[in-house]
Amino acid sequence: MLRILEANECIIAIKQDMHAAQSAITESIIRMADDRFRIARVPSVYPVGGEAQLIQMLTGREIPSGGLPWDSGAICQNVATAAAVARFLTTGEPLIRRIITVTGSGIREPANYLTRIGTPFRTLVQAAGGYAGPDHQLIMGGPMMGISVNNDQLPVTKATNCLYVVSPDETTSRAGVPEAEMPCIRCGDCATACPANLMPQLLLQTSRSNDFDKLRSLGLPDCIECGCCDYVCPSHIPLTKRFVAAKRTLWDISMEKRRAENAAKRFRARADRLQSNAEVRDQELAIQTKEITDSDHAQAELEALLRRTNSDISTHKDED
Repeated sequence: MLRILEANECIIAIKQDMHAAQSAITESIIRMADDRFRIARVPSVYPVGGEAQLIQMLTGREIPSGGLPWDSGAICQNVATAAAVARFLTTGEPLIRRIITVTGSGIREPANYLTRIGTPFRTLVQAAGGYAGPDHQLIMGGPMMGISVNNDQLPVTKATNCLYVVSPDETTSRAGVPEAEMPCIRCGDCATACPANLMPQLLLQTSRSNDFDKLRSLGLPDCIECGCCDYVCPSHIPLTKRFVAAKRTLWDISMEKRRAENAAKRFRARADRLQSNAEVRDQELAIQTKEITDSDHAQAELEALLRRTNSDISTHKDED
């Protein structure tokens, strides 16, 4: 991967509480004797594993707003990608399987499974001992950034890394009922917790007014959808859900604007093409007209010459 990316250094980030991983990676680096590799221990704090946060922590460089990691001079690859590349280069096996974590209070025997892509979620649940109770909720991903699914017949994809099974106790309040959403009290806790240094309360207010230009200027596209603002909000406002919907609308507006710009470019290109074709036709017509005119002039001169010649012949006969 270093050779493909033409990178000069590889920083392997490992959480501080993963002692076995640190030992294994350290031994591997010693065996390779390659100075380009080094280990960085990062705190086990969510969401330190996020791409933008990890790059900023390890390199001190921040990804520009609306940019990609490459714009900061770094590329972040997760361990599953590295393992898939290694399997492909050493055995020729494409990405047909990956490790899936099945966990949560709603599962009997949480574990990690090497799973083929396309395996139904129900098969994983059965391998983990089945559901702990009749009522449960399936989340594809972690508890903070996962996506709720209503069907355990859905298949594992290459983007699936965790199947989180939630019991009713985790989704309800102490009274046993979901917390009702209340008005924002402008406490600022969401801004304090936001790892992307955004202002969620302003984003919420602006999203309600559908001012998408202001949402873009406030940095909505930089939201990593980590759910920290939801977790700390005392009013139980589903901020992340609102931001995801606003980002989707913002994306649709951008795509529509891009399609309109492309359509305008195609229209201008067609108009220029038609004008160019008309100019070429006019030039060809002018050339043809000139040729015809020149031909008519030559024919007239030839006829005049013939007339003079005939006249001279007649004059000579008369003289004879």
